[in-house]
Amino acid sequence: MAGPLIGRGLLGMAFHPRYDRNGKFYVFYTRKRADPAKHGDIVIAQFKGGTDLTADPSSRRTVLVIDHPSEFHFGGWMGFRPDGYLYVTTGDTGDSSLGHPEDIRTRLAKVLRLDPRDPPGPRTFTVPSDNPFVGVPENDLVWAYGSAIPGGPASIAPRATCGWRTLVRAGTKR
Repeated sequence: MAGPLIGRGLLGMAFHPRYDRNGKFYVFYTRKRADPAKHGDIVIAQFKGGTDLTADPSSRRTVLVIDHPSEFHFGGWMGFRPDGYLYVTTGDTGDSSLGHPEDIRTRLAKVLRLDPRDPPGPRTFTVPSDNPFVGVPENDLVWAYGSAIPGGPASIAPRATCGWRTLVRAGTKR
């Protein structure tokens, strides 16, 4: 995105565990919304790479879209872990009064865990059955919570310190 926007555009990228065979990779980016009063969305999308190290735009498949009501703190780290799942970090919007890090009713300020590899039918991902909030509408993807801007692989340890807050994987003791 062009202009005076901070922390926008392409913020993260992760290669499919079998990228060498299927050429799939995932990106975390922000997009503008049609309504200028709204700040944007977080988008996770899958692409296929070509042999010339470029992405095939026609291969784009949207995996997940999250409404983000602010112009700050989008998050952006993402990566596959040895369990085969994709972990994605989202930011808190920069407004601590909203309480996003501790509120499991939102996907903001969380580490999300999903499986985008081969979802059945028209779905764009599946939810790992051992995610802590399976069955909680809109939040079954939450893997860890408690940090305004979780980031990097350390954020997905059972208990990790991210800045001045402690990130706790749901279901573990604080």
